[in-house]
Amino acid sequence: MKIVVERDRLLAAVDAATRSTGVATTIPILQNLLLKPNGAAVGITGTRLEAQLEAAVDAEVTGGAGMNGDGMTLPGTALTDIVRGLPTGSQVMIEWDGLASPYATLMSGRSRYKLLTLPAADFPEFP
Repeated sequence: MKIVVERDRLLAAVDAATRSTGVATTIPILQNLLLKPNGAAVGITGTRLEAQLEAAVDAEVTGGAGMNGDGMTLPGTALTDIVRGLPTGSQVMIEWDGLASPYATLMSGRSRYKLLTLPAADFPEFP
């Protein structure tokens, strides 16, 4: 899966969703954000079980949604910090091949980051 999105739009969605994650938790998946393609947009979800925030960002999405069509999860705080540090107006590309590696690569300009993903199937569903 490959996602290309404008930095400012991504930052607004990721920052909001990260505020709803479980910062101090013993369940690692709650510290992650779920990124799930939905047509020409990417849904970004954060939760701490009793509350959940979902945001959508217009993006250019190519490739599958992951191994089971569930999308991918990325560490919320790390993703927010990385995107915040990128230049305003830049393009951000996130690539992930769930079959080949548990790592997603985030690129913008000459910057390149590898982030460990957790299985999207483990992300809790909110009723």
